[in-house]
Amino acid sequence: MKALNKEDAEFRRANEILKAAASFSAAELDQPHTLVAFIDEHRGRFGGVEPRSAAC
Repeated sequence: MKALNKEDAEFRRANEILKAAASFSAAELDQPHTLVAFIDEHRGRFGGVEPRSAAC
């Protein structure tokens, strides 16, 4: 059950990240400084991105 709760939390976090990213248009992504600003703005909300282990 603990593993399922952890997986659920990961899915919820990923969903929130995707919702935030969806608000960005493709035209804005063409500008690197705009993308960096977007990442910096949301870094505190989502934290860092850790690589998934090979066991996952």
